Amino acid sequence: MVVAKDVSCLLHVTGRLKVSCVTSTNESVENIAESLFKPLFSRLQSGQLKYLIRTKDGHRLTLEKVFESSNTVDREYLNGLSSLQLNDLQVIEIDVVTVLLNKTVEKSPAESPPVYTAPVLTEKKNSPNSSHLKTEVPIDILRIASCSSVNEGLLDSLVKEHLEGLRQSAVQFTLNLGSQSSKSDQLILGNAFHFDLSNHKKTSKDVYFVTEFLPVCRSDSDLTDLREQLHEKYDIEKNRPVFRRQNAMRFSPLFKTQLIFDDSTTPAPPKSSSSMGGDTADFVCECVQGGYAYFHYLQDSVSDSGWGCAYRSLQTVWSWFLLQGYTHKPVITHREIQQTLHLIGDKPASFVGSSQWIGSFEVSYVLDHHLDVTCAFINVTSGDQLASHAPRIAAHFRTHGTPIMVGGGVLAHTICGICYEEESALESTVKYLILDPHYTGPEDLKNIRKKSVYAWKPQSFWKSDSFYNLCLPQRPNVF
Repeated sequence: MVVAKDVSCLLHVTGRLKVSCVTSTNESVENIAESLFKPLFSRLQSGQLKYLIRTKDGHRLTLEKVFESSNTVDREYLNGLSSLQLNDLQVIEIDVVTVLLNKTVEKSPAESPPVYTAPVLTEKKNSPNSSHLKTEVPIDILRIASCSSVNEGLLDSLVKEHLEGLRQSAVQFTLNLGSQSSKSDQLILGNAFHFDLSNHKKTSKDVYFVTEFLPVCRSDSDLTDLREQLHEKYDIEKNRPVFRRQNAMRFSPLFKTQLIFDDSTTPAPPKSSSSMGGDTADFVCECVQGGYAYFHYLQDSVSDSGWGCAYRSLQTVWSWFLLQGYTHKPVITHREIQQTLHLIGDKPASFVGSSQWIGSFEVSYVLDHHLDVTCAFINVTSGDQLASHAPRIAAHFRTHGTPIMVGGGVLAHTICGICYEEESALESTVKYLILDPHYTGPEDLKNIRKKSVYAWKPQSFWKSDSFYNLCLPQRPNVF
């Protein structure tokens, strides 16, 4: 095998392995878990587990064809296998399947991404004193490895370690989270979740991600104690979600249509007037913290041109709370927004299904009703007055980090950042990073930048003869 020594792979091994066992009614939780996982360890030891590499065109290749051929496995070749990168490493998707009698048993379509669904444990009474348990054990492993070390032995060791972690976590979850009245053979199984901790300052710089097992059949509110333990384990402040299931690393797009904007795609901030050698201590620049999706006119077959800009801005704000792990609820639709406003008594029944506008106050009502998110407001009677609020807007991004919805006049926009010089006239130096929901073009970053619908705008962007209401969603103090 000839492999470039400096090439590293991010191995993502997934699958769902069927397993069953017979247990006695009075067995301990530990013994039941041992009986359930023992067949999987035996299958692994006897060589019945095989590994297939998933390519970006939907095919699956044997391990030998990719890593044990006489060809050089370089980065260009790996890029041809998968277009997905995380932490600047090429992700190699590997399916683990069971081979019986020299026939491969397919567990899932090659193109299907891993799904975090609860493993279902089926119990069938064989006799008054025994039960037959059946389930599918989820495999989800993420590991950085030198491409030169990828072979069946390495993957076998990773699967063995993973199965042991699943077995131990099943015992822990059942003992700690199970109902006192439940039977001992009702195991609470979990899934592996991978969390990127590279952006947390207290975490060692050489840690990119960690893997933890979480029970997916329990709500986030049931797992507060477990998340608190994880925050303490990794020395991370308990002031925002980090270890909720929604925070886990994703290997398939959360949004089918919308682009995700974050630090890597944010337009470069404007330079201060003193940036060419002068003192820049008075230059303030703050932006949204974390990723958010770009919702705009005509997306998802909704003909909202001319009236839906505030709806789209609300959807962008909602996407921020979804991507940061504050909610698992999908982004709300136009009709759901209208139904909510009618439900809470803000709008009449005729509003539902209409093409009527909404403003910043309606946005706050919807966020409060569905996400329990409160909002602060900045109200100005003229766009000229907005510059005087630049310090407060910057403080919002620094403290809460959420996108700001702006309503007023006949248009709505989203502010995603602000820059200004403290010692200069704010009107002349302030710049706003504007995400414009009125865009009707394709989901193409190059075209979006060409159209300047995601760009820094001067103070003159705001009209002097229009009023503006800024809705500033407050970050909940939860983890």
